[in-house]
Amino acid sequence: MHKDPNEPDPPRSWAAEVIADASGTWCGNLLRFATWDEARLYSIDLMGRWFAVRERRVVPSQDPVRHRWDTETCKAVPITNEPSEQEATR
Repeated sequence: MHKDPNEPDPPRSWAAEVIADASGTWCGNLLRFATWDEARLYSIDLMGRWFAVRERRVVPSQDPVRHRWDTETCKAVPITNEPSEQEATR
């Protein structure tokens, strides 16, 4: 089965974007999450830390996943390919 060339590729990751001034311009950063919900939780956190956020949204991205949302600490945690110290000692 061939893919329709007019159909977009599924997202590899999800990104949070905010409007933080009167320009109406959406701004983001390099944090990319595996799920829409992780990016949504990060956007809520970002909105609470930035003073002038007017709107937030989650958008699909073709970038690789770089972070995960830690529900215990409520923080974005970088994903590394390095084994953790605990894994390295096994």
